[in-house]
Amino acid sequence: MRKRALMFMVPCFLVALALFRCGGGGDSSNAEFSQANLKGTWDIIQIATGSDAGWFRATATIDGSGNITAVDNLLDSQGNTDPGSLTVKWRIGSSGVVSESDSNVDTGLHGVMSKDKKLVMAVQTLDNTTVPRTVTLLIARKRTGTAFSNADLASIPFTYHQLSYGTDNTWQYGAGSTDASGQVTLTSATDPSGAVSPLPDFGTLSVNGLGIATSDSDDTFHGLMTDDKKVIFSISGDDTIDRYTLRVITVTGQTFTISDLKGTSRPFAALRNTINPLWSYGTTTLDATGNGTYTSYADTQGGATPADFTRVISATGVITDNSTTVDTTYHGQAAYSKNMTVRTNDSAAGRHGISITFLK
Repeated sequence: MRKRALMFMVPCFLVALALFRCGGGGDSSNAEFSQANLKGTWDIIQIATGSDAGWFRATATIDGSGNITAVDNLLDSQGNTDPGSLTVKWRIGSSGVVSESDSNVDTGLHGVMSKDKKLVMAVQTLDNTTVPRTVTLLIARKRTGTAFSNADLASIPFTYHQLSYGTDNTWQYGAGSTDASGQVTLTSATDPSGAVSPLPDFGTLSVNGLGIATSDSDDTFHGLMTDDKKVIFSISGDDTIDRYTLRVITVTGQTFTISDLKGTSRPFAALRNTINPLWSYGTTTLDATGNGTYTSYADTQGGATPADFTRVISATGVITDNSTTVDTTYHGQAAYSKNMTVRTNDSAAGRHGISITFLK
């Protein structure tokens, strides 16, 4: 990450942490979320793409009024550890949309809280004056007291989806499993060029009591395991190779039907091309046959709402596209607990992308 990126990392790291502004996302009579849902300790990872590509991670403490009172364990891909001043405040509406200010100034970040109130994700433009612009995708996981151990990573089948930034701008997905010690064996990997060979080395995964996952083959790998112990969101990469990766690992073994995707969802995407990176977010509805519609949509460039679509899901949770114009690059996976999905694909303009969707 270039030196100027420190302008957002410290203290604007707190801006990115602060999560979400959404027009029309105010309170409603059937309140589901409240300010109390933000109170607590949150582990954060963020990936940035564009002129200031890189990542950071940290742990933030929020009080009952939404003030960020402490930031610990901060590290970015340049090695910086100083969080700067604590001037950020979070607010949440009953729909789960969270707003944030830094010294009473809106930061322009947009995101949403998951239905179980244990995760948040957000997109943001950090720099729109330099070409390419810098945009980010952020994941936050609340600490709830759940105890984790290496047994949670033993002998599990999984799939993964990832997007890399910097000198390597591409997506990848694959499948594999761990043995009793957490050592990973991949059975397949695919990128835009086709099957990947040789297969990547994920090493042996470990997780500490707080749910922070690491890999013995990559000391930059930093993952957040969800409370159900079925998903890991991770960042990795460093400035020496100018390559940074956001990876979502999903435990498999569940059985799915298209009805598991039925209803309202909130997809967030961070897409990248060589001219200008793009983020997007929106709300979709999907019927019992897999036909979907965007009911709201926004992206960095003020783009048009995407067309209606059709999704297909296999019994193992693999999601593909079956729209009128089929996107053959679309490949997704439903999470074991049926509360989220992740996918990679190319847009019509050829942008490589990743999207994480919370199911409502």
